[in-house]
Amino acid sequence: MPELQDAFGLLVDTFNEYAILEGDNTTLTKTELVLLLNTEFRDAKGNAEVEDLFSQLAADRDAVVTFKEFLTIVEDVHLIYTNKSNLSQGMALLKDNFEKYARYEGESDTLTRRDLCVILYKEFPDAPRGTAALDSLMSKLDTDDDGVVSFEEFLTVVVDFYAMVSNKE
Repeated sequence: MPELQDAFGLLVDTFNEYAILEGDNTTLTKTELVLLLNTEFRDAKGNAEVEDLFSQLAADRDAVVTFKEFLTIVEDVHLIYTNKSNLSQGMALLKDNFEKYARYEGESDTLTRRDLCVILYKEFPDAPRGTAALDSLMSKLDTDDDGVVSFEEFLTVVVDFYAMVSNKE
């Protein structure tokens, strides 16, 4: 299986492992988030800091953290590279692959349309091909319409992958 798909799987599986503990299995409650942080990031923040983090993540005031909100924690580079949990490994693999493909053309911290084409062919052999599929993906990911895809924008692919996997179950 291509590395990006492995990375997606590690992130989705880890989120699901904790989200299923209480209520809705597509979100994390505060209790689930604390357990995840304490288990996956052994040097996790103290209770007051977790409380603050939770309120920032659940900015929509719904008292739960969605997968998309959750990815903002995992994106923290310090957490990614100082921890050996599946979650950290998944995000590190995702970030490393993003940077690998970003180096093909243009800036090393963004993906061009051509970079996305290379990712589709190398990492997702069963993905739809052609100009229309690439245009659709680019317009979906390039949310600020600057003609390139940042890592933050790229994370939407992970969110969509999570939604797709969740709907299969």
